[in-house]
Amino acid sequence: MTSEDKTENETSITQRRRRTRFAPYNGWDWGEFWAEVMGTFFLMIINNGVVAVMVLMKPVSFDIFGVGIIVGCGAMIGILISVPVSGGHINPAVTLAFATLKGHPWIKVPHYIIGQYLGSFIAQIFVYAMYHDAIDVYDDGNRSAFGGQKSTGNIFATYPAAGVGLLTCVVDQIIGTAILLIGVCGVTDSRGIKVPTHLQPFLIALLIGAIVTAMGFNAGAILNPARDLAPRIFSALIGYGTKPFAPLGGHYWYLVGVIGPHIGALVGVFVYEKAIGEYLPETVSVGKRRTNGKGVDEEAMIQINVENEVVAKSV
Repeated sequence: MTSEDKTENETSITQRRRRTRFAPYNGWDWGEFWAEVMGTFFLMIINNGVVAVMVLMKPVSFDIFGVGIIVGCGAMIGILISVPVSGGHINPAVTLAFATLKGHPWIKVPHYIIGQYLGSFIAQIFVYAMYHDAIDVYDDGNRSAFGGQKSTGNIFATYPAAGVGLLTCVVDQIIGTAILLIGVCGVTDSRGIKVPTHLQPFLIALLIGAIVTAMGFNAGAILNPARDLAPRIFSALIGYGTKPFAPLGGHYWYLVGVIGPHIGALVGVFVYEKAIGEYLPETVSVGKRRTNGKGVDEEAMIQINVENEVVAKSV
């Protein structure tokens, strides 16, 4: 072992110890936990910040397309800063679906999901700190979660559109989240067109913005349980009482906000793997040295797919 290899190995051991020190359980990784906290925080402070502006600017109209783009930007930054450490899930539905169908270690699921909900909750504190004066002016200090002309609960959590039933909202979230996960799988699948890693957050952000714009009417395009449940709990603690949990007979918050996105994520990953993933070539890469015509060693990668075809390319 060279001195450089020894130094790199010692650094790796030190970093691993730092990430598992004082861990609540075996398998907890503080690096992944804080990456999910920070990623979800950036997603939610931008998401709910733009919703606050949209609500508090009434009766001035706000372009829904602009909202979609801004929400997508929040998702892009959240993924960019967290993906090198945790993979940038920033969504409990993504984490659970990947653990169920794509091999994400189950032992990591708790600290991923706890981090996501915590990041979302912390973001609400910042949003409220910035806009509580404006909310007081807007509603005269009389907090109303939904249903009134001066309701402000939707700054934090989502609520069903007038006249839209529970089943429609649940189906809405299953479809929207399934489309999100099909797109995420397509963008990130190394067996496919191999989108460069640095472009993946941008493409996923565009997809999120498109879904928010095209499918945001019925239930606000939740797509992410951490986007709805943590802000709903926060709003209940700052003066809205139990009203945030009241819509559609008290079933909206968990069926539409939590269960719907989780089902949709599972459906999306399953459909992608069955319709696309099973037909992509499986490849393994093996490093290989070879000498070119000038007597210079080149690094070649031998890729072997499931049909036993061999392709060599210089890298």
